[in-house]
Amino acid sequence: MLWGGSAVLTYQLVLDFMTHHNHTSNRPAFIDHTLAMTILGAGAGAVTGKGGPTRMFTGAFFAFTTLAPLTWWVYMQGLLPGS
Repeated sequence: MLWGGSAVLTYQLVLDFMTHHNHTSNRPAFIDHTLAMTILGAGAGAVTGKGGPTRMFTGAFFAFTTLAPLTWWVYMQGLLPGS
């Protein structure tokens, strides 16, 4: 349970850092979500196994291409009325 909570906290901190004083931005929220997930993927690659640039790139690429769109879709399904 500790890892899940810390991942959510890290995601929220990265997202808050990126959107701090960003009142006039016309960037879609999906882009912010994708960037935050990519940063988390690179960080996860850095702390697993031996780390290194290859794992960081692989983690970031996997988060960018798979995890970010999937988690955004799941998030959007929960925002619908009556869900």
